[in-house]
Amino acid sequence: MSDVPQIQKILVAMDFSEPAERALQYARSLVEKLDAELHLLHVIVPVAVPVLGAPTVGYIEDTAVVAQLDETARKDMEALFDASWKSAHRLAITVSVGTPVFEILRYASEQSINLIVLGTLGRTGLSHLILGSVAESIVRKAHCPVLSVH
Repeated sequence: MSDVPQIQKILVAMDFSEPAERALQYARSLVEKLDAELHLLHVIVPVAVPVLGAPTVGYIEDTAVVAQLDETARKDMEALFDASWKSAHRLAITVSVGTPVFEILRYASEQSINLIVLGTLGRTGLSHLILGSVAESIVRKAHCPVLSVH
């Protein structure tokens, strides 16, 4: 099985939900066992609003609001780890702005991530159809394996 790549970089998409925190627990365990690097990514989703006079809906990104959300997300992600864990392991914390699926896939590709770990809500039926599934889209489009944690 020499053609199976070694897992060196693990990405967790962090939205601070209960499923994401469970996914982080799995990822931390894998990082410790495999001596891998842990990447946490939080995606700020821009708010779609109608722009007066524009023929389509536009996105407004208030730079002050985005900067505050970015700072808060970074602090909250840092707080998930104590100093001893951070000193013993490699950790990268990133915040981006955009569509979660696109940003997760882009980051994974740019950083040569070997495994993506995602928390899922396990929606089915109509709610899955209406809301879609970030995890399902990532599983279908990712260049690397994806571990889905319920």
